[in-house]
Amino acid sequence: MGTEKSELKAQMADELGNELDAMRATAKVSAEQQKGAARALTDACAKISVLCAVYEREVEEGKFNPETMDSEETKQLVFRYLARARGIVDNLSQQATSTMLAAEGMSTAYNRATEIVKKKATAARAESVPVHPGNPVAARRDSSKRAARGRAKSAKDS
Repeated sequence: MGTEKSELKAQMADELGNELDAMRATAKVSAEQQKGAARALTDACAKISVLCAVYEREVEEGKFNPETMDSEETKQLVFRYLARARGIVDNLSQQATSTMLAAEGMSTAYNRATEIVKKKATAARAESVPVHPGNPVAARRDSSKRAARGRAKSAKDS
């Protein structure tokens, strides 16, 4: 492989690596945002559960005005709405957790892809540097040995 071709491969690998780094950073930020959202929604679920318990206790203690809440059916209706609100927030929390896990997985995938591209770029740069500039026969021999080692290492890494 010619020096120019090796340099081109190294440049392309660098550009690809930079793109993957940017994608990895975006995925990491997204994972952190979803982690925060999941935590906030979990806290909201806990607060609604506390509110349900307070409501039940106050109903038992008779703190509600009998004229506005005159039947057991009305009391149950209020409790059902509180339980429904808790279920909705709990579902949102689970969705945020799922999205966070997906973003963390993408970040891991981008990390691995970046490592592979960096290895390939390093190998391409090594091929483009002549070892013996004054002795073309020795340079070709060393270049072919390096290329063979690089291919063997790439096959082993894959």
